[in-house]
Amino acid sequence: NCRILFSGDTVFCDGVGRTDLPTGDVEALIDSLRKLAELDVDRLYPGHGPFVEKNARKYISGAIKSAG
Repeated sequence: NCRILFSGDTVFCDGVGRTDLPTGDVEALIDSLRKLAELDVDRLYPGHGPFVEKNARKYISGAIKSAG
């Protein structure tokens, strides 16, 4: 069983989605990241950039730190 997260523009292997756009909201982003961190996922497929093929939860946890 592969545990895969398609994260769109929420989290990337090297950062998080932009909050400087007119509809951007740092608190909403952090809330979303915390919810994603509760998922048991191995692989992360963001909307842009490189994929994460293992330890996706590590990248999500790092994203929470960089967003906050």
